[in-house]
Amino acid sequence: MSSTKTDIITLIFVVLFSLSVLGLIFIATTILYSSKLQTHPQPMIAYICIAEACMSWNALMEVLNPVYVICYISSYKILGYSLFKGGDLSVAE
Repeated sequence: MSSTKTDIITLIFVVLFSLSVLGLIFIATTILYSSKLQTHPQPMIAYICIAEACMSWNALMEVLNPVYVICYISSYKILGYSLFKGGDLSVAE
């Protein structure tokens, strides 16, 4: 598969997973913060929505490749600053 086709498919997955997570969180917060929706099955549905949002987030990270995400947001620097007090995680030569 060509690189541009893979990029387009990845973009489609990112958009769909993002909409899914936002929709599920919206439904859960609507149910949990509305006093009219606090009857028996509704809170359980809200917690199911939260669990589904977590699963959609994990699926999105799997599609994007966790190493790519870590390098893109430079989260490895947080580990370097917190553990090694200098931010340099490179191997000493």
